[in-house]
Amino acid sequence: MPYAINNHIDQAELGVADIERVKVDTQSGVRLGIGTLLPCFDCWYLLAEWTHLNSSGKDSQSGSDLTPIWSDKVGNPIVSRAAAEYQFKLNIADFTLAKSYCVRNKLELRPSVGIRGTWIDQDLDVLYSGGNLSEPLLSKNSIDYKGWGIRTGLTTTWNLCNGFSFLGWSHVDILWSRFDVEQKGLQQSGELRSAISDTICTMTPVLELFFGIAWEQMFCGCTRVQARFGWEEQYFFNGVQFNQNTLTAGIDDRNIVHQLGGLGIGGLTAGVSIGF
Repeated sequence: MPYAINNHIDQAELGVADIERVKVDTQSGVRLGIGTLLPCFDCWYLLAEWTHLNSSGKDSQSGSDLTPIWSDKVGNPIVSRAAAEYQFKLNIADFTLAKSYCVRNKLELRPSVGIRGTWIDQDLDVLYSGGNLSEPLLSKNSIDYKGWGIRTGLTTTWNLCNGFSFLGWSHVDILWSRFDVEQKGLQQSGELRSAISDTICTMTPVLELFFGIAWEQMFCGCTRVQARFGWEEQYFFNGVQFNQNTLTAGIDDRNIVHQLGGLGIGGLTAGVSIGF
């Protein structure tokens, strides 16, 4: 998330600028699931999973020539300090129907279909001060995302020896999506300087990928335990959408620019499954 442009004043670097961005921290999430084999259906099972992740980041920059990205352009403001805070909250509910197929003795294929619901809240607050601003300006930006739709996928297990295997899966989701987007500019006195509210409805493709290693053993003849470790990524192709207020002089010169981009989430994943 960019929040300011750091302009170089040195004449030798005329026209050179750095984009200042919030550095999002690496944080852990959790996924819980429960499933059951379907009676009268050979190797068919239902699985319900819930995934939750919170992440945040902060950054600040001081300088004599900072352009506030999230401020309207009245007076062409230049500030001397910008402090940004970003909050991200993700919740995903997946319901999957799958069937296992054994290909010879070393390869297991598990195609699946299902539905997915996704809720993502993103908030970016940036406080601008100094420069030619008469008083500090707080820019509050929020993206409230809700999406639901269908998903299809394939899980592959490549059996090695002693219970070890390579494990990989891929899913493709198509979600009907609603973005509730809001931007407010507040003076230190609490006076509203600018505001935008918008609702965007669209379709969001999502790609899910995982690859890692698994270890599986049977205990007491009826309890199966699998431990797995690997790398997982999820990519929402238009998961970030917002509007920027480019008000230049007065209310009659208002112009709103719509921006969109992808949202990627990735990291190390470790899990344990117990079946009985």
